[in-house]
Amino acid sequence: MQAPATSTPSHLVCFGSTANSDIAVDCGSAAGGSAGKGLGTSVNDPGTGNLEYILPLQLVTGASHTFVTADLFKKTRRSNSGSAMTDTFPAAGTTGLTNGTVMHVTNSDASATDTIAAGAGTTIASGSSYAIPYGRDVMFTYDAANTDWKLANNTGSAIIGPSSATANDVAIFADTTGKRAADGGKTLPSGAIVGTSDTQTLTGKSIAGSEINSGTIPPAQMPLPTTSTLGAVESISCPSHQWIDVVPTTQTQPSCAQPAASDLAAIGSGDVVANSTGSSAAPADTTVTALLDRALGSTQGQMIYRGASSWSVLAPANAYQALCTLGASQNPFWCNATVIVAQSGAAVSAGADTTEDTLATITIPANAMGANGCLDIDTIWTITNGANTKTLRIRFSGGSGSAYLNVAPTTSAGGTWRTKICNANATNSQIGGMAGASFGNGAGTAALITGSADTTASQTVVITGLKASSGDTLMLDQYTVKLTPSP
Repeated sequence: MQAPATSTPSHLVCFGSTANSDIAVDCGSAAGGSAGKGLGTSVNDPGTGNLEYILPLQLVTGASHTFVTADLFKKTRRSNSGSAMTDTFPAAGTTGLTNGTVMHVTNSDASATDTIAAGAGTTIASGSSYAIPYGRDVMFTYDAANTDWKLANNTGSAIIGPSSATANDVAIFADTTGKRAADGGKTLPSGAIVGTSDTQTLTGKSIAGSEINSGTIPPAQMPLPTTSTLGAVESISCPSHQWIDVVPTTQTQPSCAQPAASDLAAIGSGDVVANSTGSSAAPADTTVTALLDRALGSTQGQMIYRGASSWSVLAPANAYQALCTLGASQNPFWCNATVIVAQSGAAVSAGADTTEDTLATITIPANAMGANGCLDIDTIWTITNGANTKTLRIRFSGGSGSAYLNVAPTTSAGGTWRTKICNANATNSQIGGMAGASFGNGAGTAALITGSADTTASQTVVITGLKASSGDTLMLDQYTVKLTPSP
């Protein structure tokens, strides 16, 4: 082709005439005075004229490729045997990169994506990178004013369909790129498609209970309860003395009933259901003893009685006190009365010796006498009627205590004696009997016997016998010990 005589930089080359394709002219000085065919200043002003071009094709393989001057105005086919590709477009100052520069990139790989990063000082599709899915063909045009590679119309934004599909199936996205479609495998239902706010009637469908959040479900649609699954029941209001006894599986409303005594849990015979813990607690099987101990106390010997307004406790009595009453509408109380402390009719003989033998020992409990109480001791004896002395004694406070009976009959076959021992207005001072008297009661010239036994502690009455001759008889046939406590 013959070159023109002159040319203007950036003007395109045109044919000199339609009859001669061997003559080249500057498009700005073509015959007919046509305007210059410049490259333009931006994508929106690409120049004038209806020029066409054909881009040379090149094949590029491998994991990455950096586009340079030699790649401008070319169609590049990329592939990497199914592995991802990472490419980089030319930087802003690359030689030959001018406004309107075109690069066409086709991802011809069978399955991998080609991600193209914008070169230094530029952007691509207004971003830092652009991903081309496999099978996609994209044309880029450089906008010099905005240093941005623009997507050419109808390239890069289309959705690629599948290789095959079933008629009337719903299409779905095949991946996250937003550019590939696939057959969804579901056929559209017949009839109109409804929206989320449209009234719908479901047939042959089930809905999870958690999805129902409003409306009223008809009773016929409510399931009946069973012994292993939940179901719906109608509400019921039972009287205060009744409660729901059973939820039936054959109807929707439970029934009310009052429990019978047989419905209560079994408890011990003679027990009651109560709380004897001393604090708030659930009632439990409780013995009557535990209940009385909690309500009235557990001191041994105390008695309960009905007072004017409630049940009360009478503290334990002193020894040998009796329960007394002054009649109706009066509380009972303990009173002092003469009581038999000990009594025996079993004869006891002294041994064949000349020592003082103990024939009976009777215990007087502590505090039984009081400050002014008395003991009355009646004894019946059998002895040998002879000149030998037989000494009969009644001691208080042990075998060596004071002898309040101390008689020594000789020519008698036996007899009865009464001995009296009293506290002298103090619990540790006694008086009674007569020293050396040959009788147990009545008047006499002998001095009275005194003692100092502490009757706030238990004491003993000891009955003894002493013979001058071991061969004589000395036998205690009977004794009775009576106590009259201090009032």
